[in-house]
Amino acid sequence: MPAPSKVFTTIPDGDIDPESPITTGLMTAFRDNDQNLKEWVGGSFIAAVDHNHDGLNSVLLSGNVAGALFMHKNYN
Repeated sequence: MPAPSKVFTTIPDGDIDPESPITTGLMTAFRDNDQNLKEWVGGSFIAAVDHNHDGLNSVLLSGNVAGALFMHKNYN
């Protein structure tokens, strides 16, 4: 997966308080953050589209008892 084309910017509370003006920098940060998240999560905004549980891009987390039960259950 390539790195997102836009950097995620933390917007300080002081930039969005009622007395602060709406600036080009603030609006650019909003736009770039949306683009960053879209590319990081997946082009569809739905993780299932970009994560197919094929065993290569998903792993069993250690300590995941529920996942371990399904992993070893015999369905015969």
